[in-house]
Parts: sequence; structure tokens; C-alpha cells
Amino acid sequence: LVTIGTYGSGRATINSGSKRGLDIAQTAGFSVSNINFVGNGMNSNSAEGIDLHIDFSNKNVSTFKVNNVNVSGYGHEGIRIMVDGSNSSVNNVSITNTVTHDNLWNGVKITGDKNYSLNNYTLDHVTAYNNYGTKSVHDVTGSGIFMADVNGGLINRCIAYNNGKDGAAPVGIWSSGSNRVTIQFCESYNN
Repeated sequence: LVTIGTYGSGRATINSGSKRGLDIAQTAGFSVSNINFVGNGMNSNSAEGIDLHIDFSNKNVSTFKVNNVNVSGYGHEGIRIMVDGSNSSVNNVSITNTVTHDNLWNGVKITGDKNYSLNNYTLDHVTAYNNYGTKSVHDVTGSGIFMADVNGGLINRCIAYNNGKDGAAPVGIWSSGSNRVTIQFCESYNN
């Protein structure tokens, strides 16, 4: 497990400007904790804050943990896990005690290449707000938390508010193309 975190007291800040804050491609096995990721603004940045993506086919990876992280100021998602590779997956993912706000496209977005292809996802105490969305792309934007294509997921004690004011079909907290996903003890308002 590769650990990315703050050394010493306080919380480190990664000011990534117009770029991604963290780009993890074709692999997993990462733990990210106690960091602020800051882009140069939702209308100036054109990237994701934290982006784990699998673009290769037949690539199955496991373990991605995000804890005590704040992600803001990105032109796409604050946190995105996207599997485009055919028959690929990212499994055993947890995002906890994390805030994603003031990003353009979505707060948290998780998608696979087909329904039920991602296994064992937990989002616990995640807050997503002021992720406004845009109608200028051909996709759903402006959601606080969007979990798709998951087999076995939990969205627990999460809060989504003030998302989607400019979005395309936005929802505060939702799941689609998934199996056995529980959304419990959450708040979603003004989305």
C-alpha cells in the first residue's frame, strides 16, 4: 500500500493550479489522507482533484482509501474513480471523513465500464457542496455524490447540498446500474 499524507502536524495543501491534484492511472493500492487538494477554480481548472482511472482492458485492481481530505476548485470532479477499460475494475474502495466542494462537474463520481463491475465501495461521512455542474458536456453533472456500476456499496452519514444549480440532471446523492447499494443516515438538500 502506497501512502500519501501529511508529515508532521497540520494538513498539507497541494495547490495544483490548472492540473489534477492527484492522478492514479492503471493501478490501485493507495491510501491518501490528511491533505487539501486545491485547484485554481472551477471555471479556470479543467481537471479532477483526485482521479483514479483504469483505461486498459482486463485490468482488475484493489484497494483505494481516501480519508480526511478536502478537495476544491476543480473544473471536473473533486474525486473521480472511472473505469473505461473493458472487463476492468477497481475494488475495495473507501472514502471517509472527506469534503469535496466548489468543483464544476460533480463532488464524487464513481463509474465502471458496465453495471455491477466495481465491488465493495464505502463512502462514510463525505460532504459534497457547491458542485454546480454544467450543461456544456454530454453527461450528468452537478451531483454531490454519484455511485454507478457498483456491486456492494454503502453511502453512510453523507451530506450533499447546494449542488447542481447549473447541472444536467443533477441529484444530491444517488446510485445507478448498481446492486446491493445502501444509502443510509444521509442528508441531501437544496440540490
